[in-house]
Amino acid sequence: MLSSWPCSSSKVLLKFKNLLTVLRSINKCYCSESKTHISDLQSNRANAILAKLIKTNNPTPAIQFFKWTHDCVSLPHIAQLIHVLLQSDMQDVASHVFDKMVIEFGKNYNIFRLFCDSLGDFGCDYSFLIENYLRIGKVDESVEIFAYMSDMGIYLSPDLVHRLMSCLVYSNRVGLLADQYYKLCRAMRGNGFCVYEFLMNGLLRKGETENAFQMHQQVIQRGFVPNIVTCNKILKGLCNKGQIGSASSLFDVLLKVGPKPNVVTFSTLINAYCKEVKLDKAFELYNLITEMGLVPDLIIYSILIDGLFKAGRLKEGNELLLMALDRGVKLDVVVFSSVMDAYVGIGDFGRAVQAYDKMLNEGILPNVVTYSILIKGLCQQGRLVEACGIFGQVLIRGLEPSLLTFSSLIDGFCKSGKLRDALFLYDNMIKEGLKPDAVVCGLLINGLCKQGLLGDALRFFFQSVRLGLIPNLFIFNTLMDGCCRLKLTTDTVKLFMLMGMYNVKPDIITHTVLIRGIVGRGSLSAAILLFFQMLKRGLTPDVITYSAIIHGLFKRKNVRAGLQMFKLMERNGVVPDIAIYNVLLNMLIKECHLDAALKLFGQLTDRGLEPDIITYNTIICGYCSLNRLDEAVQLFEKLTCVQLKPNSITFTILIDAFCKEGRMDDAIMMFSKMLEKGPKANVVTYSCLIDGYFKSQNMKSAFDVYEEMCENNISPNIVSYSILIDDLCKRGLMEEASYAFHCALDNHLLPDVVTYAILIRGYCKARRPTEAMQLYDSMLRNGIMPDGLLLSTLADYNLQSSGSQEHCI
Repeated sequence: MLSSWPCSSSKVLLKFKNLLTVLRSINKCYCSESKTHISDLQSNRANAILAKLIKTNNPTPAIQFFKWTHDCVSLPHIAQLIHVLLQSDMQDVASHVFDKMVIEFGKNYNIFRLFCDSLGDFGCDYSFLIENYLRIGKVDESVEIFAYMSDMGIYLSPDLVHRLMSCLVYSNRVGLLADQYYKLCRAMRGNGFCVYEFLMNGLLRKGETENAFQMHQQVIQRGFVPNIVTCNKILKGLCNKGQIGSASSLFDVLLKVGPKPNVVTFSTLINAYCKEVKLDKAFELYNLITEMGLVPDLIIYSILIDGLFKAGRLKEGNELLLMALDRGVKLDVVVFSSVMDAYVGIGDFGRAVQAYDKMLNEGILPNVVTYSILIKGLCQQGRLVEACGIFGQVLIRGLEPSLLTFSSLIDGFCKSGKLRDALFLYDNMIKEGLKPDAVVCGLLINGLCKQGLLGDALRFFFQSVRLGLIPNLFIFNTLMDGCCRLKLTTDTVKLFMLMGMYNVKPDIITHTVLIRGIVGRGSLSAAILLFFQMLKRGLTPDVITYSAIIHGLFKRKNVRAGLQMFKLMERNGVVPDIAIYNVLLNMLIKECHLDAALKLFGQLTDRGLEPDIITYNTIICGYCSLNRLDEAVQLFEKLTCVQLKPNSITFTILIDAFCKEGRMDDAIMMFSKMLEKGPKANVVTYSCLIDGYFKSQNMKSAFDVYEEMCENNISPNIVSYSILIDDLCKRGLMEEASYAFHCALDNHLLPDVVTYAILIRGYCKARRPTEAMQLYDSMLRNGIMPDGLLLSTLADYNLQSSGSQEHCI
């Protein structure tokens, strides 16, 4: 028992030894005649000894004596002992004595009254009682002592009052808080502390919304009306935490019992509603403002206009803007910039310029944000020169271009393919001391990848990471997509693994890009495995993901599995779009199931889908492949009825079909219609016509078309040269054919196996086996492997290659 008592210092041990001598003297003095032990002292003798020890103002002997005799010491003497201990700054020991007293006499004993009767008004003792009552959970008794001290004008430390309020809030003692509200405020006066704000925030943090509002009402019922400024701070805190329901309830309480909401109160809640896109609620408050006789200010109009424009309700936003101007509200540059940004966001740059002009007419000067929005809009329109002019105005006015300014202009340069200018601007941005973020770096990486400069994109990526860039999901998806386009599946997987190092979580797009890359490589089983792993991770594949898998299955001619995947997509609630139906139609036509394709084509409208030009091209191509050219032309004519413009592919499909059937007049008529309607003829279109004329033995017209193609600055590709070489070989004009072949090489075109096979067969037919085998060996040296048709040709003419020796058997 003795070991549990704290010692204030090492000197206590020394005093304790001295105390033994004192106690022996006391024992000799009081018990010599009866020869009784100290433990046998009667209660009055113990109290008398303790009283004498207390009067010495040396607490150490008194506390040691109390340890031995606490069972027979009276409460008044214990109270006096605690008082002496507190005077000697022995708080811990006093708390132990208090605990002994509570254990001995119970928590319900009125210790406070004992102190009042025994000691009178000693402020420090009452503070001690409050603190220890709070420690053992006796909140009501603590409040009683606090009220007594407040009435008597006894000082209580702010820290202790703060602790008392915290306990009251924690125990939800709303009635006590309201009853003692005035005394709590008086105790904390002059400390820069708002009792109302502390109590309300404390209850709201605990989720005790009803208790908080009840306390607010009870405080007002007792005649204490809080400041509306404080109420606004609490309202704003709730809104910032997203607790709009509680904020709305507090607003209703203010309307009901006070204090009366002001314009700031309204603007705070209106702003919260607008951020949650609850504009109807926001406008209910706006109407209530006028009903209460308040005048909406610039902030309220700014919030509502911004909310309407961000929600896409541009007409209403513009009407409110004009109303504010008519009412004499001086709107600022922030409002007009918000309006301009909304119009630029939907691609309506003309309306954005109108808002800009209106701002200038109001005498408001644009800031760097306004200029950045203009630059963004101009870049969207491809008007880079004007965007650069606006950037120049920013510099002339002495404004500092922001990250948004640079990123808007860099985006414009990247989209127009001017990567050198974009990178130059990026370097200038760094020189200006701006640190590029993931958005700017993502724009440049995307621009590099779109132009096939994946190596540069990866170098820029790792350089930026070394400079402190924290890559985001968009950057990784862009790089992975770039790798997939170049069929670098291994690098795609490496980037996928790298995402984990930067704590970037893959999304649907990431998995879709990876699946598309794996499908392109031909590893269909791995792609399907990744697909089902994605499902297990809780990700929901979209129509693009399913389309990649289905397209891969159809390329492998696994029609059944492709249709099963299509049905799985529908079962999982993913609505097929026209793109995936185009894949299905293409598969059916390639498998010669034209009737099934036509049936599906007829059902598209019933399924709520509008066929696009790819759909029509697919069906037209199907008709042509089965020599049903008249039906293909009929469908072509229907395009004008559905307000779809045929593209160059549509015309080329029909021209090629006419040429293959030898209907050159119809082909030329379709070609003339193509030039008239607008789509520009490309090298494939011209190649089809040249091939058609050659096959119809009309060399002059073929060369006329070839010259026309060159005059229109359309460079022939390897297919065009292959057609020309094929016709020359068939006519036995091998010198001219060889010349055309070398022209293709001079134009930096790479002959494929078809081109080589045409010329080799021509040499064989002309009984020139040496040139045939020389060309064959050249093909092999260039890494082009022969196909079955070429090997069959060599076998037909008994040709074989053995090093540099060629011979004809």
